Amino acid sequence: MPAVIEKIAFKPGDIIRDGDIIAILTAMKMEHVITAKFDANQTEREVEQVFYKTSDSVPKNAVILRLKPIESTKN
Repeated sequence: MPAVIEKIAFKPGDIIRDGDIIAILTAMKMEHVITAKFDANQTEREVEQVFYKTSDSVPKNAVILRLKPIESTKN
């Protein structure tokens, strides 16, 4: 079922942590909160690309944004 983006909380380059709210969507007059869920090995990631903006209609199973691992700075 299609939904409408009410809010995207991040932009490319931002860091998302486990439990952060990524986006809020509405469908059939109901609000759906999309939350980050990461495994214990890596609890944060960087936003690489955002595919939609506020007020965009998105199809079922759409990819809203792409994440990438945060590069380790340890030498």
